[in-house]
Amino acid sequence: MSDFFVNILKPVIDNIEKYSDRNAFCIDGVFFKYADFGKTISKIRQEVKKIGKDVTRIGVVGNDDLETYASFFALWLENKYYVPLSPMEPIDRCLQMINQFSVTIILDSSHLSVYPENLIVPTNQLVFSKIDLEYENRGSEDDLVYILFTSGSTGIPKAVPTSRKNLLIFIESMVNEAYELTFEDKCLQCNNLNFDGSVLSYLYPLLFGASIYTVPHDQIVYSYIYGLLENHQLTTAFIAPSTIRYLRPYFNEIYLPALNYCALGGEGLSLDLLNEWAKCIPNAIIDNIYGPTEFTIYCIFARYNRSDISVNKAYNGIFHIGKPFIQTKILIADSENNEVPLGVHGELCLSGGQLTQGYLNDDEKNATSFFSKKGIRYYKTGDICFVDEEGDIMFVGRIDSQVQIYGYRVELGEIEYYARKLLNGLNVYVTAIENCIGNMEIVLFIESGPIDTNSLDTKLRQLLQGYMVPRQICFVSQFPLNNNGKIDKKKLIASLKGESTINEVA
Repeated sequence: MSDFFVNILKPVIDNIEKYSDRNAFCIDGVFFKYADFGKTISKIRQEVKKIGKDVTRIGVVGNDDLETYASFFALWLENKYYVPLSPMEPIDRCLQMINQFSVTIILDSSHLSVYPENLIVPTNQLVFSKIDLEYENRGSEDDLVYILFTSGSTGIPKAVPTSRKNLLIFIESMVNEAYELTFEDKCLQCNNLNFDGSVLSYLYPLLFGASIYTVPHDQIVYSYIYGLLENHQLTTAFIAPSTIRYLRPYFNEIYLPALNYCALGGEGLSLDLLNEWAKCIPNAIIDNIYGPTEFTIYCIFARYNRSDISVNKAYNGIFHIGKPFIQTKILIADSENNEVPLGVHGELCLSGGQLTQGYLNDDEKNATSFFSKKGIRYYKTGDICFVDEEGDIMFVGRIDSQVQIYGYRVELGEIEYYARKLLNGLNVYVTAIENCIGNMEIVLFIESGPIDTNSLDTKLRQLLQGYMVPRQICFVSQFPLNNNGKIDKKKLIASLKGESTINEVA
């Protein structure tokens, strides 16, 4: 039998009673107590019970409201799992996912649903009748808790199912090795519910009776986050580095002594940015966290040393990702899945209890993304890394950002490092595109208004091989972010090709 009910559901249910008069959520400026949360779970559970036991895969529209968060727990109490449907995504894409993965019931708290009426349970219209939070320890550790989607190169989302065991081991590792909360903590939840970082941001605080402060979908994310951090004296935050970059122009005015813990993850973290942000949060423990959706939230982390910043390691200006959780096994492999020597670049591969079963209905992708070696199953992350002599993992870049230019293999992260350094920390993104005669050439995007780049070009030629110097330089006043707060690289590239427009491109 799974301990999912004992170790995850029971603590939350106990806290609903123990901290009934304390705030569980602050949503769009409105506070909801743990008692409110318990009542909302109960009323939704009453409806979920009407769904046949054989129907376990339920869609949930990821609105920013109490009913949405309560829906997750109502489903778990009935041994079902959720498929989040983002209101920020085009409806056609969501309908594609519904059809592709046979979702026949959708819990929807929207005032006006965009889904077929015969599919939805309107959770915002349900009426509370009685508390219904009892649970039975049934099912197995392989039962699912949610399915999340990652983008696919074919345009069809890849479905990643996460089991009770996967989530339990992550929570256990987080408590034992990373950071533990208390009922007095005030925690930021700024992640789209389609992103696995959201599970960390809403579930982890509830296990300790802490309170959660969310970001409405219609707000400017970085501005609203700063308002929450400052006005409500939040103590814990899990944020993407790109969101922090938007606050960078205001760092001289930002001082958040109440923040005790800050985890940054989802993309490469510039050490220069980290050094500056650390001054804004003088009392916070800061972790750089790493982990793909296929390996349940995160499994590797590096703690920032604020007492002696000179010891903080970086490669090409990107802060290292540290060491894995005890229950995570890593392999730095070559193209034949053989382990490379210490210090040699290779693909980071992961194994352990957080490893998910693979993509649903996609045997071809599973065959290329997962492999077994000496009886151990691994996931190939697509990230190029190496391990240094102290056992820390250094992040080099993505395999798909390693390109061939005139027959030479080029690490785009190296160009980004020097460009960022020469531009005094301006945010940059480097890619390679095919030019009109079919050759690949390098393009540098700079998050800035137009500036004179003659000096930049000259200095890059002094530091890099000629074939590595960008042939095009584009200025974008503000890099676009996707729903998870990361740089939307597809939009940047599409703007260059004239397929979309984002601010100025010069």
